[in-house]
Amino acid sequence: MLIDRWRRGALLPLTFPDYRRLLLGNIFWWQCFHMEVVVIGWLVFDLTSSPWMVSLVSFCRSLPLLLVGFWTGPLIDRFGRRKIILAAQTANFCAYLSMALLLWSGAAAVWNIALVSFVLGTAWAVDWPARRALLPDIVGKAQVVDSMLLDSFMVGIGRIVSPFLAGALIAGFGAVGCYVVMALLSASALLT
Repeated sequence: MLIDRWRRGALLPLTFPDYRRLLLGNIFWWQCFHMEVVVIGWLVFDLTSSPWMVSLVSFCRSLPLLLVGFWTGPLIDRFGRRKIILAAQTANFCAYLSMALLLWSGAAAVWNIALVSFVLGTAWAVDWPARRALLPDIVGKAQVVDSMLLDSFMVGIGRIVSPFLAGALIAGFGAVGCYVVMALLSASALLT
């Protein structure tokens, strides 16, 4: 009886096909985000041996939240939630693929890592609010809290698994391998 009540409540959002696709996309997206934090810090420190440069590149990743955050709501309303999410995921995919190619060719430098970080931060600044705003459209207002709880649960799992995966990929294939996997995860998020 308790399990039945729990299925009707907490897991009810999973009965919506669009929510399942969004949740799967979110899982891929968060995996990339947490892997990115590890690989960028490692890569910049490996290139420069400077904690200051690691902080500067991380600042470039966060700066768009200040610059774009104020305009995100009107942007989402103007262009639509789904279009914003697709555009942001396309930007993420292109950024990860670009970094993989730069690393593979040996042309990666701190300035282009900072630029890619800024692009990823900008995509994140518009993508995240669009995803949250899409929830009531998909599951209805009554299921928003449950759908956010499921998403937060998956984010927590990703927060544990992703750094481990990033470290294993860096150890086995270098930063380029990590960026290739992030590009594949981002493409999967885009497709779902």
